[in-house]
Amino acid sequence: TMSRADVMLLMEDPDLPMVESLYETAIETTRQFGLDMVQLQASTRLVSLRRRMGAHPDGSDELAAVYASFQSGQDEPDLVAAAALLR
Repeated sequence: TMSRADVMLLMEDPDLPMVESLYETAIETTRQFGLDMVQLQASTRLVSLRRRMGAHPDGSDELAAVYASFQSGQDEPDLVAAAALLR
């Protein structure tokens, strides 16, 4: 599903700091509720965004920790996308 941040990225000249903040909020919220897959999705998108912005650190360490929590399903599209960013 698309989040508000995802929709904002589709707009012409998106407010990247706002998008970054929305992804950060999504990660915190999903962490609180134990929604690991949604947290992985938001973390993957945040790392991708931060790389686009040239930000350092880009959040790869946090993404790696979420990714490592999955014991199976590494062929799932969201896990494949996360793994590609971590390479």
